[in-house]
Amino acid sequence: MKHSSKFLFFFLALGFLLSCARTPQQLTSEKPVAPIKFLAPEKTRDSIVLIESENGSGTGFFVTPDKIATNIHVIAHSGPIFVKSSDKEKNWAIEGVIAFDAKSNLALLKLAGEGVPLPLEDSDTAKIGDFISIPNYPDGEFKVTGGSIQSIQKSNKWLRIKATTTKESNGSPVLNSKGQVIAVVVPYGVGSYNYAIPSSAIGALLDKSVPVEPLAEWQQGKHVRAKSYYGLGKEKLDAKNYAGAVADFDKAIELNPRYARAYYERGRAQAYLGDYDSAIDSCTRAIRVDPKDADPYYTRGSIKAQLGEYTEATVDLNKAIELDPEHVDAYSNRGAIKLSFGESESLRGNAKKAQRLYEAAITDCNKALEIDPEHANTYMFRGVAKLVVDNLEGAVLDFDRFNHLNSPEDADAKTVDLESENAGDSTVRLISWMGGFSSGTGFFVDNDKIVTNLHVVAEPGPVFAMHDSKRQVWSVEGITAFDVKNDLVILKIAGEGVPLSLGNSDAVGKGDAITVIGYPGGIYNIATGNIHDIRIGDRRLKMNVKIARGNSGSPVINSSGQVIGIATSIINPYSYASPSNALRGLLTRSAPIESLEQWHKRDRNRAYAKYVHGQYKDAIANFDKAIQLNPDDADAYSYRGAAKLKLDDFEGTLLDCNRAIQLNPEDADAYSNRGQAQFRLGAAEFRRGNAKKAQELYEAAIEDYTQAIRLNPEDKEVVNKRGAVKSALTALHGR
Repeated sequence: MKHSSKFLFFFLALGFLLSCARTPQQLTSEKPVAPIKFLAPEKTRDSIVLIESENGSGTGFFVTPDKIATNIHVIAHSGPIFVKSSDKEKNWAIEGVIAFDAKSNLALLKLAGEGVPLPLEDSDTAKIGDFISIPNYPDGEFKVTGGSIQSIQKSNKWLRIKATTTKESNGSPVLNSKGQVIAVVVPYGVGSYNYAIPSSAIGALLDKSVPVEPLAEWQQGKHVRAKSYYGLGKEKLDAKNYAGAVADFDKAIELNPRYARAYYERGRAQAYLGDYDSAIDSCTRAIRVDPKDADPYYTRGSIKAQLGEYTEATVDLNKAIELDPEHVDAYSNRGAIKLSFGESESLRGNAKKAQRLYEAAITDCNKALEIDPEHANTYMFRGVAKLVVDNLEGAVLDFDRFNHLNSPEDADAKTVDLESENAGDSTVRLISWMGGFSSGTGFFVDNDKIVTNLHVVAEPGPVFAMHDSKRQVWSVEGITAFDVKNDLVILKIAGEGVPLSLGNSDAVGKGDAITVIGYPGGIYNIATGNIHDIRIGDRRLKMNVKIARGNSGSPVINSSGQVIGIATSIINPYSYASPSNALRGLLTRSAPIESLEQWHKRDRNRAYAKYVHGQYKDAIANFDKAIQLNPDDADAYSYRGAAKLKLDDFEGTLLDCNRAIQLNPEDADAYSNRGQAQFRLGAAEFRRGNAKKAQELYEAAIEDYTQAIRLNPEDKEVVNKRGAVKSALTALHGR
């Protein structure tokens, strides 16, 4: 049991993660590609410039012989700006800014020199499905990227485009098949898309050009500085520095209180930090400023869906679709919500209503895939819906497509030895659904039984086992045995497979070679490495092997082809596994089959599931019930204490960890968590000026960390925490 670990369950939290975790992906449409001559003509190269500053780089392009267009934020940072040709042989001096449009994030610069202007085309000629090309400077090198127009906003004619872009693409022209500018890329990407401002905005700026304003003076304007902070915030958001992003968006909003997009992006960053109330409020503020923008409705609705507020979420997603009828992410997430509604009705016994909702979910997913046949997550949602309506063949096809779209094209082919091939035949992907999709790994331990991590299947809802290579899907009939402490559960399935041989985990040594086989991200993968260490108290394996979410329940196999562990968690840079001997003991006490529905009602299981999914308040409530039924359950106290620590209830953590250690003096995690609580309480006493009490708590924390290290000598995280307390104690003495 490792309370501070990051479990490997693959949980897609409906829309919010879809909108925030976007990664650039090359367009691989089955439609014919645009002719090469339209993508990289030399005259286009001569018209595109690289814009560099101390804060990064972007792209611009000539719109007249001595004027270039780009995004405001590309040139908004104080300091020198350099404009270079594609071969970097030519540099243009900037005379100043002649016009800008803060709402469209566009600016025109006057240069001391000339270039080849690109022809502007009426953006109203652009149509959904048209192929486009984007000349830009990813990593500072000139490149042309292909893509297509996915939709056109009703209110402002912005283009939603699907193409590979980077932050250096900001300010790039979007060209039609004739090489004419129809739009300009802006950093407003969301979901699987990017946005581009219509070329008509450039024409409007050219028409209202004013006397040149020196760049340094222009950069001091409030709206320009707001764009500068917005650009910094977007970069930090993309780099997953969410707290830094929020701080920058706050500054942008302070300078421009009607900056709708800054409110919206701040909401995304806040959602990633788990501050959902603030995230919803930010999206609401964005809607107040610009009620015709679909994205804040989409993201607000998706966050509400993650919180289980499905009715309100549906209202928001409906509004997003009303404003943008081609909003593929909104259709996809609305389908996921209907799937969740269907499961809720099924659990209430309303089979007919559940069936209608499942079919409605499939309809929404069909619409999303009609808009974008390569929207990977929609195949996953639709596959789950097909599973629950018993369309197993259709589900397999959808999961195959999901795997194909998520497989890296440049991944090296794995060389698999005989033992790994056999293990692959015995390894399955586990799929479950209840308010979100969860995927893990399992493997056969008997002809009709598989083992996996308890947290993979702990949430109420249907569970299926899928064998990709054999193209088979089996339902789970029930539970035969489980072990919360070691995060293991044995499932009885409606099918048969070849069981793997179990090895003796007590014979495992440091440095032993291992292979981990599983489905990270739902994709079959083989990872190799070695044993870093074995925990003293519970023989938990610490491994030097690269695994990821979805590997939960994967077999850890030694050089003889035997299972010596079951993957459970990651604490970078290491991964962890429960010992095979714990599984061996679990197999000896298998009991009559208990239905999944009944098993999910157990308070301790529900509490554990809530804890794993970060729902700490709900976890505590369920642990309360479990402890009432069994007041001597050491692990329940330990987990409840860990949950209270997550909520900064340090006094409550102390009480629970005290009881856990009293019942199980070998619980390293309880010592570690109690040590952390005492350190935090000591810091609070220090701030109040109570040095004596702070010293007592610091010393108690050091003792707890020492006990945790005794039980787990290789836990560097605890060693570092003890070092921090010692430093605090030294500083206290030197006060």
